[in-house]
Amino acid sequence: MNTLEYSKQVAENVSKALDGANLSVSAAAEKTGIPRTTLSRHLNHPETAPFDVIELSRIASITRKTVSSLTRFKATPALAGKEVA
Repeated sequence: MNTLEYSKQVAENVSKALDGANLSVSAAAEKTGIPRTTLSRHLNHPETAPFDVIELSRIASITRKTVSSLTRFKATPALAGKEVA
């Protein structure tokens, strides 16, 4: 796993958690105190603007998820005959 893949997975997990809690980015920003533009940047450009632990904790609180569930990485099985870096 590399940092880029991990950051993208976390952003995807956060997006799904917000959807599951029926929260828009604006509503989540208001409830967490994270500026809407910052939250959008984290979701849309995780490779340059990954979430930090405090932000993930705030999002976990409003979505009734754990930080662990937001940071869980789903490994992709290696293709037969290919090495995984």
